[in-house]
Amino acid sequence: MNRYLLRRLAVIPIGMLLAHFAGFAYAHLVLPIQLANNPMFASTLVPDPLVQTYADYWRGVLQGNFGTIPPAGAPVLAVVSSAALASFVLLALALLIALLVGVPLGIRAVRSSGGRIAPWLTALTTAGLAMPGFYIGSLLIMAVLWFNIYGPSGWEMPVQGPGFDAHLILPTLVLAARPTAQIAQVTAALMAAELDKQHIVTARSVGNPWKVIRRKHALRNIIAPLAIAVFAALRLTVGELIIVEWIFGWPGLGRLLALILIAPMGVAFDSPMFLHPPLLGAVLAIFAALFLIGDLASGLIARVADPSLRVELHTAEVGNEA
Repeated sequence: MNRYLLRRLAVIPIGMLLAHFAGFAYAHLVLPIQLANNPMFASTLVPDPLVQTYADYWRGVLQGNFGTIPPAGAPVLAVVSSAALASFVLLALALLIALLVGVPLGIRAVRSSGGRIAPWLTALTTAGLAMPGFYIGSLLIMAVLWFNIYGPSGWEMPVQGPGFDAHLILPTLVLAARPTAQIAQVTAALMAAELDKQHIVTARSVGNPWKVIRRKHALRNIIAPLAIAVFAALRLTVGELIIVEWIFGWPGLGRLLALILIAPMGVAFDSPMFLHPPLLGAVLAIFAALFLIGDLASGLIARVADPSLRVELHTAEVGNEA
């Protein structure tokens, strides 16, 4: 287990560095092409060699300079840190809701007789997974605007903008919708499969109540695959982050990434964030760290919950030493 943990921890900085270089190189090489081929841009740029520019950037990083964003000279580190905090709060709340709602929903949908899944869950999860975030967000925005206009006076739900208050409600609900459906679907499938196993049949035959069987026998055995499913839900949630933050004007990493990658509208090149190499490299490095740390956490939880995985890992390590 210790070697597994050390190996996975060693992968995180390597993955972050590769993602950072990929983002930096993409912005550095593509920006001149955008400027040359788009008539809406009034600027031209002759880039320095990529290797030399990247080396100069890291020399500045070693001196505490992570780059600035013109014309105001906003520090890249401050901009990315603020966006990361906003996104992490949004992601944490969305995943928490997905777990608190999805797992009980999936368990309740499994019938005690025969381990069948209730049809209502299939319909619910299919609808939840089929509807993209921008569609759910648009429906919620229209509903809230109608309520703000025609509902009781004295209270209004904010639709867009930053703030760790009521502004979090709508983007969190939209971001939690699809992972909740996915976790509920996976939980129900795992629980239904577990109820067909012999030890569950034996526990039921001796008169154990359904609640005891579900809590002490079945649920404990699905924690490992469920942890992996939660990480898959995290990937799905991060994929929705860009469009959700853009719709609700949430100043997180997703919206920042959109500002970096989407060409600005206007006669001249007037977006200092567009294809900014240090900025794009930093954002992609944070996303890489998020995925790698999430994968590590799900793997550790799965190995703690399932002793067979620890045995397989130990056997593989002994074989490698031999």
